[in-house]
Amino acid sequence: MESTKVQWTLPQEKCISQAKGINHHLKIEVVKMYKGKVEGRTLMLLKNRAEDQVLNCCTQMAFHAKEKEQLIIYEPIMRRIGIRVSDSTFQLINHCPWCGSKLPNELSEELSTIVFDQLCLEGYDDPKLPEEFKTDEWWKKRGL
Repeated sequence: MESTKVQWTLPQEKCISQAKGINHHLKIEVVKMYKGKVEGRTLMLLKNRAEDQVLNCCTQMAFHAKEKEQLIIYEPIMRRIGIRVSDSTFQLINHCPWCGSKLPNELSEELSTIVFDQLCLEGYDDPKLPEEFKTDEWWKKRGL
């Protein structure tokens, strides 16, 4: 797979069509893929992380998930996605606030069923809890 890296500065009027709604002047490193598809740098970075399967619906989602002061919160263990309300809380969301795409369902009920009912453990901090349930590995293994 061949790719070429270039730098663009997008004027405001082109941002909406070429950068999917980022409506200010910005410099984006883009990668022109062998199929001719152009993707923003933030999306390319997400492809190497757990979030790539969850937070890749649009450039805006990718941008806000990567910001230093994150607006979008992602908890991989239960696949929860939300908007930060304060330092310690966030509001779960079911659709992307920018493009409207349906986000994957959160998996807290499935995890609870496995931990409490199937494994008969006392909680998520039980020393007998298998390592896979401390990361997103448990739901990826099960194809959820």
